[in-house]
Amino acid sequence: MNEVLYQIGLPIENLSTVLMNWTCYEPRQKMLITPSCKTADLVVVETRHFELASAIVRDIPVARLAELKQRIKEVKL
Repeated sequence: MNEVLYQIGLPIENLSTVLMNWTCYEPRQKMLITPSCKTADLVVVETRHFELASAIVRDIPVARLAELKQRIKEVKL
């Protein structure tokens, strides 16, 4: 599995473009959308899917990308 976590910050008005890309590339892939803590008009999208992250950054020029090396945590109950 991919150990790179892509965090993409973008304006909230571009969220429809993100959801459109998500349905085109891989709707079964997990994606987390959270509001930004610093400003009210920004959201942060987190995904491990490389193609989805690159499509979001390509389609939204004001988006900012951060790559984190973070292992996937598995919890077994």
